[in-house]
Amino acid sequence: FYEATVGAGLPILSTLQNLLATGDKVKQIEGVFSGTLSYIFNSFGASKKFSDVVAEAKALGYTEPDP
Repeated sequence: FYEATVGAGLPILSTLQNLLATGDKVKQIEGVFSGTLSYIFNSFGASKKFSDVVAEAKALGYTEPDP
């Protein structure tokens, strides 16, 4: 058993384990598991350069140490 955090630090694996232990079935998991990508997807558009959006995300503290 390994634990990881995603989604603003929520303990996803233990939540899934608890669901399965109660008899629930998980059919699919979807999401954006990166603060950098989440910011980019919500901020990128025709009016902004990709590199500028990544720089903004880094300045705001949303990115990994070396995006």
